[in-house]
Amino acid sequence: MDSPRLYSFLLTVITGTVFPSHILGAIPVTENSFKQVVLQPFEDAISSLTSVAETLLNNHNLTQVITNVRPLLESTHKSLSKAEEACTALVISLSANMKQRYDKKNSLNKEEYSMKFRKYLYKEQLTGSPLQKSLASKQQTTSIDLKNATDAIDRATKKWYEALAERKRGIGMAFIPFAGPIIGTNIIKKAKEDQKNAEKELLDARRALKYGIEIRSIEENLLANRAQVQALQQDLNSGTALHTIWYKFKFYLSKCISLLSTVAAKTSPESMSPGLSELLDGLLEVLNEIAGAFRPLVKGSSDYAFLIYGKLQTVIQKLEEANRGLKKAAAS
Repeated sequence: MDSPRLYSFLLTVITGTVFPSHILGAIPVTENSFKQVVLQPFEDAISSLTSVAETLLNNHNLTQVITNVRPLLESTHKSLSKAEEACTALVISLSANMKQRYDKKNSLNKEEYSMKFRKYLYKEQLTGSPLQKSLASKQQTTSIDLKNATDAIDRATKKWYEALAERKRGIGMAFIPFAGPIIGTNIIKKAKEDQKNAEKELLDARRALKYGIEIRSIEENLLANRAQVQALQQDLNSGTALHTIWYKFKFYLSKCISLLSTVAAKTSPESMSPGLSELLDGLLEVLNEIAGAFRPLVKGSSDYAFLIYGKLQTVIQKLEEANRGLKKAAAS
């Protein structure tokens, strides 16, 4: 099952609401998408609550007020439910994205261990080689110096050709009468030995160069690996912070929705009248909690969230004023 369909299935099971998979797949899990799919319906809810506050402030006929307020509260409930459902979808998607990054980070950590082990094995193969000293003196560098190995190859190659030339000279000496054969034979014998030693040095130097190149490649891959791990950790840190903020905001939205659900049980102005002030008390409490959860989302005065936050603070003030009026009227 692909990711969008899986998210849609999970959300349907958890929330009882069907989220089309094509919508989930089309919405990236970013702060901008949060503003788009969560804050827009939340702003609609604030607009409905503003109308509630203005109705309470401008109309002193309680029966008429309740008749007008009830559908506004139901509209608020509908908008908040839409915002809460979208927020739930984003929280679950963000959790899935973070799990993918966490798994990738663990995979990279395992790869790093494997690369370090291979590097250790290659270094063991270089014991006694031209690169051993270079490795010992460059433990903290980003890449080993391969010049020692290439220089050793050049020296061994030069020795081999010098021994070859000496061998040819010995062959020439062997044709000189009297002492020539003896001297020539000794020269040829020594030249063969020198050639054999040069061939061994050349083989060792080439092997050292091969392992040195492997070690350098591993070191470069380790650097790239660590950069990926660091980037993933930064994503996880920011994702965790964002998840905390979104989840808290969603929690208080759910609390507000539950409170507004009591409106549905009130079928007439007479049944709403006694509890309207108490409803507003609870509503104001949860709106202040929402405001507290919302504050970390505000990035600056030009941000969309800043505008919404200002509207939320304004409607809280208006509802507080209206509630004071209701309580004063009830006491008189």
